[in-house]
Amino acid sequence: SDAIDLFYPRLDDSPYYRIPSLVKLLNGDLIAACDQRLETESDWGGLIEPAIRIKNKNSHDFSDIIKPFKAPNVKSKNPSYTIDTCLIPASFESDSKIYMVIDKFKSNGNYLTSKKGTGFVEVDGEKYPILFNTSQNSLLFEKTSGRYYIKDGLVYTMDHEETDYTVIMEDTYPYDKLGDIYEKDDLIGNIYSDKSILQVHQTSYLWLTKSEDGGKTWLNPVDITKDIGDDRMMFLGASPGRGIQIPSGRIIVPIYFTTDNANDIYDQREHAAVIFSDDYGKTWQRSKSVNDSKSYSALDGKTLTNTSESQLVRLNDGTLILFSRTTSDRILYSYSYDDGESFEKSLVETDFESEAFCMVSVCKYDKDGKEYILISNPKGPGRRNGFVKVMVVVEDKTLMTIKEKQITDTNFTYSCLELISDDGIFGLLYEERQRDSC
Repeated sequence: SDAIDLFYPRLDDSPYYRIPSLVKLLNGDLIAACDQRLETESDWGGLIEPAIRIKNKNSHDFSDIIKPFKAPNVKSKNPSYTIDTCLIPASFESDSKIYMVIDKFKSNGNYLTSKKGTGFVEVDGEKYPILFNTSQNSLLFEKTSGRYYIKDGLVYTMDHEETDYTVIMEDTYPYDKLGDIYEKDDLIGNIYSDKSILQVHQTSYLWLTKSEDGGKTWLNPVDITKDIGDDRMMFLGASPGRGIQIPSGRIIVPIYFTTDNANDIYDQREHAAVIFSDDYGKTWQRSKSVNDSKSYSALDGKTLTNTSESQLVRLNDGTLILFSRTTSDRILYSYSYDDGESFEKSLVETDFESEAFCMVSVCKYDKDGKEYILISNPKGPGRRNGFVKVMVVVEDKTLMTIKEKQITDTNFTYSCLELISDDGIFGLLYEERQRDSC
């Protein structure tokens, strides 16, 4: 079909939109999501918030922009923001339930400035956010004069003494007061501001929110980093696009993280993995990385190749296949036979050429007793020439490309595929920078 502009300059007074996600709910509705980048097209340096549009199954048009939540109302040249939406439709629950996992940064934070450490401390078997007592003029957390932690909205010293400070950890829509700090009754800052006297560790955090009504309203975002972070990590982020829910009810979300390079202290390594929840998002666990081997862990900073933003499919026998953006010549994929807890087979190269250093989207489809996987990403050179490839799953689960279709002959960057009808009609939400829209 002809392409339509779904997110475009000046929509909802925003000049830029990036990072598409597209999912179909059990009720048949479509939800499209993007970063609304209100000041800059860059991945940092301006206000970024998630924006969604909903297409009811009985409607021809998408809704106006809906904002699941807004960033804290904190003045800053480089404000706190969220980025890289990953949507997970509830495939075995309510027909209108959907989850969202997204990266959260404090002001002056980004992928490159993320420092080692989860930003949490364990007290009596539970993990709580750490706050650093920092001079109003200091922008680096190393220049701290003390550490504290937040428990049930109250701020304690590391000696477990209660202070006069409290922090807003639960809010009402639009949730823009999350992180506000009070000294008794006086508002004195926000923990996500690098200018506050109390602030979180300068690293990335993973937030989870969900909607019970098909994306119209969203619940208070919660930080799930404490469950899946590790102090050896630097950046930890969601892989944008979509996650899945398998028949057991397990929610699986692709993520990636960075570590020091064990062979070069001035370099970082990227490692793809997944996180999963067996209690509908209350608690989370992290899988082994696809870069792990029998002799070492990716957390030690060792790997043969970087793997980062990934997407996954589930075969009919339960096997998961994770496809990863890489710094090698080809997109790489790996297999999990234990519902995402580990990846046991060596990384495999796809049999087609494309721009591997770019997000890849995947979607599974069954037809005439065979399993197929559709893959979208730029063919190149660079992030140009968008293609959708069709791969067939052969008997030993090897993937073989049998067909391709060109979508654009111009710029084509991030994209997200979704099966939107049972008779083999697919939707593709993609970025085409030539027209500054997606």
